[in-house]
Amino acid sequence: MKVFTAVMMLGLLPATAATPALANISCDGDFQIVDGREIATPFCADRALARAAQRDGDKVSGREIRDNPGLKAEVCRFEGSNPEVSTTCPDSED
Repeated sequence: MKVFTAVMMLGLLPATAATPALANISCDGDFQIVDGREIATPFCADRALARAAQRDGDKVSGREIRDNPGLKAEVCRFEGSNPEVSTTCPDSED
C-alpha cells in the first residue's frame, strides 16, 4: 500500500508543480504582463480566444484550446469576425 501511495504522489507531482506558475500569469488580451511590459504569448492569446467564445456561450477553456489544435481551429472559425481574436485567428477571414 505504501508503494502505491508513493507512486500516486509522484504521478501527481508534475501537475501540482505547474499549477502555481499558471496561476501567476497575468494577461491583458493576447499579451502577458511581465515586469510591467506587454509580451505577446500563445498562452494569453488562447486564453483571450476562450474568453471571447465564452461570452458567446461556448463552454471552452484556454487550456482546452491550447491542448487541442482542432478545437482551436473550430473556435477560430466561429469567432473569426471578432476583432479581439484577429491576431489569434489570422486565417479565419478566408
